[in-house]
Amino acid sequence: MNASSRKIIRKVINNYLLSVIYEDDNVYGVNEILEMLLSVVIGYTVPLIKEHIDFFNNILIPLHKVRTLYLFQISLLNCSILFMIKDKILPVNFCQGLLRYWPVGDSDKEIMFINEVNEVIGLCDMNLIETIVIKLFKSVIIKELFDA
Repeated sequence: MNASSRKIIRKVINNYLLSVIYEDDNVYGVNEILEMLLSVVIGYTVPLIKEHIDFFNNILIPLHKVRTLYLFQISLLNCSILFMIKDKILPVNFCQGLLRYWPVGDSDKEIMFINEVNEVIGLCDMNLIETIVIKLFKSVIIKELFDA
């Protein structure tokens, strides 16, 4: 497969996932796309290029706001973890992103988010863990108090 074909495929995948995030919650094939991306991300070289970091920040993190996240959450987490292993600042971006989309009032989804944070904390630079955890707890507690 040549570079031109890969570029077209990336654009189609990006556009489809963006439509899932921002338009219609139609999640058909999202799990399969994420499963396929796992084998692609494994081959990414370090340091990650800007395009890969942008995909993580602008697509993988916002996928957490999709109402039917539970249908592809495990694949999304696995894909996200592969990115975070390759770039040590991405766990911080990930936790900050989860805070933006924190599902106040949806206890099942909150448990999913907490479990994801638990997985990601182990990938964090030790100097960043305290900051992330404090921000996370403050934000979650404040959101819960004001939305209760």
